[in-house]
Amino acid sequence: RQATALTSTIFGEDSLEYAKICLEFAEHLESRHAENGRPEYSFWNRCHGIAEDDLSAESRLHLTRVVHIYEAKYGSHHLDIADAYVALARLSKDKPIEFDAYDDLAEPAQNERFAYLQQASSIYETIAGHDHPDTADIYTK
Repeated sequence: RQATALTSTIFGEDSLEYAKICLEFAEHLESRHAENGRPEYSFWNRCHGIAEDDLSAESRLHLTRVVHIYEAKYGSHHLDIADAYVALARLSKDKPIEFDAYDDLAEPAQNERFAYLQQASSIYETIAGHDHPDTADIYTK
């Protein structure tokens, strides 16, 4: 917290340096949040099934700042933005999507996690292409 405050004071809240510190701090908070869960919850998402707490809320706040700063500096297509969207998806606390076998025409409700992963995959597809391993990794999440 002190590092983000100092970086904000020195470089300003719209600087890339501040965004990098926020990203590192958000990853740290996500890691601490995941410690409240169990490793068997999910392979790619160690935060799955863990109730919302102050750590996950603060981590999402910093990741949202990172997205806004990078979008202002680089535009909407940058790999760091995609990585932040994947982190936001991991921290999302949506209910699982339920499909009704009797209603084939009904569209499933879009949840926050899916929306973040969709944005990340769009960025990876644009930058790296459909055949890139990182794009394939996004598809598996």
